[in-house]
Amino acid sequence: MLKPDLGLPGRTPPPARGGCRHVSLMVFLFTVGGLVALGAVAFLYLRQQQDQARAEFAPPTVLVTEPVSGALAYAGSYLSVSATAFGSRPITRVEL
Repeated sequence: MLKPDLGLPGRTPPPARGGCRHVSLMVFLFTVGGLVALGAVAFLYLRQQQDQARAEFAPPTVLVTEPVSGALAYAGSYLSVSATAFGSRPITRVEL
């Protein structure tokens, strides 16, 4: 019959039989999972910021309505130009 361990001085407790390894593995897996989730959130946040910046600084769209495509003009003659421009920000200046 084995005697119970009474915690007598000079005796070391018996080694753990895998319980500590399971706890360490669980802590490691939760840490890795947390880091992966944090990385995914950071990626999505940066992607959203990039899309907003791209939309904010995108060049305006310009539609030339006059002269019509293929129209001819002689050198030195006056040419009427009509266009419509729109973008995410107000258009303040137009140059030909």
